[in-house]
Amino acid sequence: MRLLGALLLILFAGCSSGLRETRVNIDDLDAVRQERVEWKLRARLAITVAANGEEAVLRERVLALSERHELRLVEDYPLPPLQLHVFVVETSEPHKLDELIALIRREPGVRAVQRVNLYRTQADQGSGSPADPLAALQAFTPQEIDELHALATGRDVTVAIIDTGLDVDHEDLQGAALAQRDFVGMPAAAPEVHATAVAGVLLARPDNGVGIKGLAPDANVVVLRACWQPYASQPAYCSSSTLARALSEALALDADIVNLSITGPMDPLLALLVEQLLARNVIVVAANRDTAEQGPFPSSLPGVIAATARPLFAAYPGPVYAPGRDVISLLPGNRYGLHDGSSISAAHVSAIAGLFRQLNPDITAAQFDALLRGQGIEADGIAGLVEALTAQLP
Repeated sequence: MRLLGALLLILFAGCSSGLRETRVNIDDLDAVRQERVEWKLRARLAITVAANGEEAVLRERVLALSERHELRLVEDYPLPPLQLHVFVVETSEPHKLDELIALIRREPGVRAVQRVNLYRTQADQGSGSPADPLAALQAFTPQEIDELHALATGRDVTVAIIDTGLDVDHEDLQGAALAQRDFVGMPAAAPEVHATAVAGVLLARPDNGVGIKGLAPDANVVVLRACWQPYASQPAYCSSSTLARALSEALALDADIVNLSITGPMDPLLALLVEQLLARNVIVVAANRDTAEQGPFPSSLPGVIAATARPLFAAYPGPVYAPGRDVISLLPGNRYGLHDGSSISAAHVSAIAGLFRQLNPDITAAQFDALLRGQGIEADGIAGLVEALTAQLP
């Protein structure tokens, strides 16, 4: 809290007798922003109980439990795919959180209790470019993308992107099979950047005279807003609760592919939901932990395909390399910009997964992973992808 305290001192000093010009390092401001988000969640716990169709009874039971432990009920939500109900509570004494977890675990009817964790998206946004045809600047040339689209375009494949909100009015998304649902509950001040860029890699309309070509333009994409982006140039944040609801919705949607361009700490409830997706043969693609400060969830879960923007990291077993540096994609407001990070790599892998799923609806995540490594992005580029896709034709 030193940075937050220092900033508050500066603000109070400015409100007293005079104004003083102070230089503030932008990295310090970034840290303050993240610390503010973390501070809000640090006193919260998620209590999971078995759902039995008696929500009113469950609520009364948790309210009684909360009163015994001097907790405040913040929110609750069902997770139908797991037959669970989650209650998020808050304590006024966050330093006692570990003690509370141990006590609540012994309460009758409690299946699990854990901290509410924080996650971040993994892409850095660059400056915008004029809205003109930019396909020649993409990682794959327009001719290479046309080769892929001669085989598959993602038709009849459902991709759930768990991310921020996006600019659904962008000129390069008009006509796409695109929907979004909000699990944050907090309206965005402006269309959010991160999911706009991720969705652009998949869905940007080809041959419409503007912008770029999406890799899976005919996929059915549902953006599940579980993250919020306070500032357009900064990472977005997500919580255990918002992500749990979005993952539950992805299960309900019967998605073919789930894109998780985030990293953060391991979380038992979120891991259980991802395991349910994998058990249904959903291809789950995640941003790799490309730097030490990024967390292991979800990219290190067994069965999840991790995508990295750093080719030196790509190894088997390990992450798959896909374009993630200076990648042209969409920005809100009919703009375009260069984007970096494993989020963008994950978007490429999810798009290509959509092409394979169109031709072979039964292809497993393990089979798709092996094809990528044997003949795909990492080894043989577009020629390998075309060869592997051709092999899926009926």
